[in-house]
Amino acid sequence: EFRLAQMCGLHIVVHADELEDLINYYQDRGHFEELINLLEAALGLERAHMGMFTELAILYSKYKPQRMREHLELFWSRVNIPKVLRAAEQAHLWAELVFLYDKYEEYDNAVLA
Repeated sequence: EFRLAQMCGLHIVVHADELEDLINYYQDRGHFEELINLLEAALGLERAHMGMFTELAILYSKYKPQRMREHLELFWSRVNIPKVLRAAEQAHLWAELVFLYDKYEEYDNAVLA
């Protein structure tokens, strides 16, 4: 069932205006793992956009914090840093917060975190 949903979802996530609705749909039903798998599969698509990288980072901060650092190290330039900063702060992921502040060149905030 989710294999078919992923095949369909790959055609939806590349449209930035549909991404938020898709994420809400999966989250409202508690299918976090499937949502993360869908976004991970979509990162390799030619039409991958900043929203996908950003939302995956936010999902990692909520549900798989141990995977967030690797994602940020690979794709920090493709995420919306202010949005991911808020998610990292809410999840108390201090090392990731400092990493993002450093990349965002806000060294004073990095020291305070």
